[in-house]
Amino acid sequence: MVRSMTDHDCRRTVRSAALRSLTERRKPPTPKAVRTITLQALYTHHPHVALEDVLELRVLLEGPRRETPIDEQVDTVLETALNELTKWNMVSPVSV
Repeated sequence: MVRSMTDHDCRRTVRSAALRSLTERRKPPTPKAVRTITLQALYTHHPHVALEDVLELRVLLEGPRRETPIDEQVDTVLETALNELTKWNMVSPVSV
């Protein structure tokens, strides 16, 4: 139970950090920028994610759809990245 709560808190921290970085930008972010910034936040704030993991995810994941709001784009990238890392047994599954 403690690990699940820690993972959930970590997920919220990553999401907040990515959104903060994206809202500080002068121009509206592109889907590629959303993907990159979200993955950087994941690397910075998740204790089980290595740089190599983020570099691999950057190649594998597509950017989110531009038509959706920024917070939904971040959620999409984060959810997809965590699902991929779960498949690799790098992080435990997180139920929201």
